[in-house]
Amino acid sequence: MVSILAKVTKLGEFDITKYNTIIFDLDSTLTNANKFPLRACEWLFENHPGLQYVEIKDFLHHLYSNYYEGIQSIVQGAPYKAPFLIVYEAMRSSLIELDVEPNEKIVRESVRVMMKYHRDLSELDIGVAELLQYLSSLGIRLGVFSNSFTGHAKIILSRLGIDHYFDVIADTESPKAFKPMPEVFRFMLERLNASPTTTLSIGDEYFADVVGAYNSGLDAIWVNYKRQPIGGYLSKYGLETKPVLTVHKLNDLTKLLTIE
Repeated sequence: MVSILAKVTKLGEFDITKYNTIIFDLDSTLTNANKFPLRACEWLFENHPGLQYVEIKDFLHHLYSNYYEGIQSIVQGAPYKAPFLIVYEAMRSSLIELDVEPNEKIVRESVRVMMKYHRDLSELDIGVAELLQYLSSLGIRLGVFSNSFTGHAKIILSRLGIDHYFDVIADTESPKAFKPMPEVFRFMLERLNASPTTTLSIGDEYFADVVGAYNSGLDAIWVNYKRQPIGGYLSKYGLETKPVLTVHKLNDLTKLLTIE
């Protein structure tokens, strides 16, 4: 049976009509982006010498860790680097940590392959289009900010047929900053002509999307698709950073705001 959008928008203490603007994350929030890192690493393992004794899961662990460390260094004050360079350096460092001499040409090409897979393999999560349609019907302005590869948010959202719902689609290139840096939220608020007190951040990364929002005066919904316990984050970042709502997928929010 096709879902009928509900007129009721209050979920306990959470009231969607409190907000006139919402800033979404892209990967693992609006889209399922789980395929592209693995596929890119599979390409690397097929083409880079010296990886025959390395487990791909070990490489991915190093890659994710180095990638987030690269972003964290910028958050802490290091000069801005484009996502391509951060991924390249993370991949190169991961090879070195696993005692593999990096082939610079192959590493660069593997990042290009990752970019292609990111553009081509990102999928629209269930319920997202319905949610965007509903929020737009309420007159809520919508934006997207992605920490991922420059220009990809617009390309992916256009390919998936949902770009028209958003007033602003941006990435790190414009503010020369990554979430959770306040420059990002300030940039998006300015572009959306919005106030922090009536703007909601929705994303899957607690530090980037929830803590970043809190530090800039925004409420947040945490898309906890990994089903991680929130206690560790609250202990680390403070009870005051607790999101106004936690869902496992955006489709959970869609269901809460609609009647089957």
